[in-house]
Amino acid sequence: MRVEILALAMVATVSSSIEHAHAQTVFDSRNNWSITLPDGWEVDKGELVTQINDANRGMPAALGDLTVVAVIVPKVRDGRFALVHYRPSIRPGATLSDVERSFVVAAQLDVNRVRRTMDIGVDLQARFDRARRRGILTGVAQSPESGELGLYSVTSFGRSLTVVINCYAPREGFESAKPTLMAIADSFEFTPGFEYEYSTIGRLPPWAGHAITGVLCLGVAIGVVLLKRKLTAASR
Repeated sequence: MRVEILALAMVATVSSSIEHAHAQTVFDSRNNWSITLPDGWEVDKGELVTQINDANRGMPAALGDLTVVAVIVPKVRDGRFALVHYRPSIRPGATLSDVERSFVVAAQLDVNRVRRTMDIGVDLQARFDRARRRGILTGVAQSPESGELGLYSVTSFGRSLTVVINCYAPREGFESAKPTLMAIADSFEFTPGFEYEYSTIGRLPPWAGHAITGVLCLGVAIGVVLLKRKLTAASR
């Protein structure tokens, strides 16, 4: 699926002339969502997205489409980053309880799949925020090549697509980085009227949400860490 993000062009213009006296909200009017960036952060203008997706083409086909549509990074690169992924929308007819069960079950299935296919150690906890109707993952992923990464992930459900915001930082600095990463991911919102419309009568089995979590995108994050020289070189 080819995705165009209006936010990329907007931030390219805004961040070049303003040193961010305040956080700014970036809107993607094409796909009907917004996200708020903290002071000093920006959406990558395209080069890093291209590099990640080029490297990502070697991922196992079993993991599905892991295309990154945006990369959110601090202007002074320091190892923290957030990746925005699009996944298919869940099928119509699901209740809030259906999606909650599906998300938790799918997370464990996806953890097992990542372990089998990518040689990545994963220790994640999945929960569902019923008040905000979104799935949340927290934990650690470990790869022999890249070391340990802390993860905070938010999966939000819209009418036409599911959006996953995966936020990462090196394990040793993750707790100090976590408040900012959480603020980014938690600020994501679908435009009113474009959220998933939940049913009052359940129709989906517990596993029907498979592949809607952020776990399958972990391999992309490992690739980003392997590109960290380019992440840091841009700020020197």
